[in-house]
This record gives sequence, structure tokens and C-alpha cells, in this order.
Amino acid sequence: MLLIGLVMLGVFLGIETRRYRTFDVWRSRVRLLEENVLANALDPEGVEQSN
Repeated sequence: MLLIGLVMLGVFLGIETRRYRTFDVWRSRVRLLEENVLANALDPEGVEQSN
């Protein structure tokens, strides 16, 4: 019974690890878009333009 519990705990921790990594990747992508696309679209004067 203890062995089954340890195996299930390992499986659940593995699932949680994968879920958190996916969440972190998407969070960083959204943050990148917010900083570089949405902020520039809403405040174009704050963007330095290259000639």
C-alpha cells in the first residue's frame, strides 16, 4: 500500500511539474507581447524610432 502511494505521489508531482512549466512559458510569452506590442500600440510616442 505504501509503495502504491509513493508511486501515485511521484506521478502527481510529475504532472504538476509539467503543468507549471507550461504555465511559466505562456506567462513569459504574454509578458513579452504586453511589453513590446501592446504598450507600443497604446503609447507610440514612448517608442524610439530608428532611421
